[in-house]
Amino acid sequence: MNKYNRHDGLETSEEEIYINSMESWIKEQESRREQIVSTIKTSTEIVEQNKIQLHWLDKALEVAKFEFEEWKKNNNIAMPNG
Repeated sequence: MNKYNRHDGLETSEEEIYINSMESWIKEQESRREQIVSTIKTSTEIVEQNKIQLHWLDKALEVAKFEFEEWKKNNNIAMPNG
């Protein structure tokens, strides 16, 4: 097994280097995965909130359009549709 001299004078084997590298890489990937899951969750929550906002906007718009049409009728205002 090959050994390498570290700065502190101790030797490190290729196996130790590989183990340390893989452990670090695995931790990075797990952290990255957690970030992606969190992003998906946040995005899903945003979509749900947008659906709720759209629902209430549609309701308010429907009422406003109806009231505006009634106002035009009551005030004898004829506007061409277009």
